[in-house]
Amino acid sequence: MTTVRAVENGLSLVRPTENGLSTVVDPFGRVVLAEPDGPPGDNAIAVDVPIYELDTLYPWLGSWVPYSCLGGLVLIVLLAWRGPNRLAMR
Repeated sequence: MTTVRAVENGLSLVRPTENGLSTVVDPFGRVVLAEPDGPPGDNAIAVDVPIYELDTLYPWLGSWVPYSCLGGLVLIVLLAWRGPNRLAMR
């Protein structure tokens, strides 16, 4: 999920882990390095990390798109609940 957020915002990601897979991802989502955890004391990694930023839509648009989708869903549910069946009962 962190890789998705990094690509979404156009940033590089360096994700060190204590036990697992340490990764370096560029702003396009390409994995620059994926290194499994080694024996204790042998965990040094040297890699060139791209530090440029990309302009993407998400920081520009913000979270209004998912919130408007949620609002539309609530509106559809309310209209369906009120639907023609409630009018026929009167």
